Amino acid sequence: MRVLRQAEFWFIVASAAVLTIGHYAVTADAPFWHHLFRRLYYLPMVIAGFRYGLAGGLLTAAAISLAYLPHIVITRHTLPLEALEARFEIPLYFVVGTVTGILADRLRRAERALRRAEQLKTLGEMAAGMAHEVKNPLAAIRLSLIHISEPTRPY
Repeated sequence: MRVLRQAEFWFIVASAAVLTIGHYAVTADAPFWHHLFRRLYYLPMVIAGFRYGLAGGLLTAAAISLAYLPHIVITRHTLPLEALEARFEIPLYFVVGTVTGILADRLRRAERALRRAEQLKTLGEMAAGMAHEVKNPLAAIRLSLIHISEPTRPY
């Protein structure tokens, strides 16, 4: 389980790094690729939010924003419209990271509550079964005591 968690962490880091490298490697005259990389940044944020909750979503959004910020500064003169759009994209990164993290945390709490309810249900069923098993011999003992304490009546 720990290995899987580490693999997911490194996948998030690697995918954000590859997207950032792609952003900086593409020339300014290819806005399609810049838009695509900017949108693909959402994937590691969503994965981190679902896997690591609110903290994971926010940390990934912050790391991606910090990695992407120099690109905005570099392209603000060559691609002013894209740089303007990109400035509005960074707050959306934090919104997506926050919402994804909150939803994942709520889902985990709901799953824990469901597991707890299942455990209580099982415990209740076991208690009912034990009560039934104890009741049968007690009923037989009671009937025996009643039979012993009352003299036999002739018909």
